[in-house]
Amino acid sequence: MCFVGLAFGQDYETSLKNGFDNMDHKNFQEAITNFKAALSLKPDDLEATYGLIAGNLFSDNIKEAQKLLTVAMEKNANYAGFLLAKAIISIKKNDLDQALETLNQAAALNDKKFEEQILLNLGALKIRKEDYEGAIADCKSILVINPSSSGAYSTMGIAYYKTEKFQDAINSFNQALEIEPENTIALYNRGMCYYKQNLKPEACLDFQHSCKLRNPNACKMIITYCITPQKND
Repeated sequence: MCFVGLAFGQDYETSLKNGFDNMDHKNFQEAITNFKAALSLKPDDLEATYGLIAGNLFSDNIKEAQKLLTVAMEKNANYAGFLLAKAIISIKKNDLDQALETLNQAAALNDKKFEEQILLNLGALKIRKEDYEGAIADCKSILVINPSSSGAYSTMGIAYYKTEKFQDAINSFNQALEIEPENTIALYNRGMCYYKQNLKPEACLDFQHSCKLRNPNACKMIITYCITPQKND
């Protein structure tokens, strides 16, 4: 019986791990399959339920994510992962005040599993609400928890960019790119910092790299800024 129980746990843990690994690699449909497998072994498990909701959410199946979340929160309304998902849905619906309230509620639970994600979403949300100092503070809190968070450096760079502190922004994007060299958002935004300072070669190099990584905004900047019109003979 002990061996059966051990195998049962391993099957669940493997499915759960594979689910979150697939989420990290943006393989959302595979992640959904993994989380469903985990839930078949442990029905109503909080982590697997959160993963299933998040998989649907990030694959833009908002209706299914909302349906799953409603059922989940009827059973456990104070699970940080469910509150995080609720906030992200509010952000997608552009209900920023509701999102901020929900994220603050989630943060108050002090769940270490979700602390970094909650702070990262708070930082990004505060930028949208033009609370740039608040966003920077949240990003610095993330870096205490995880000094290798490229998302924190990238978000902090955007906050500095918005306040026209371009060198601080570049330094932040440099840190993000040291951790994640193909972070297309950080590349594009660093290029925009160079652009604002009339540093065309540096800007265009970043735009070209970001465009190759399929950032459409970077491709537009190459056309409008980097390509010199040919003179007629």
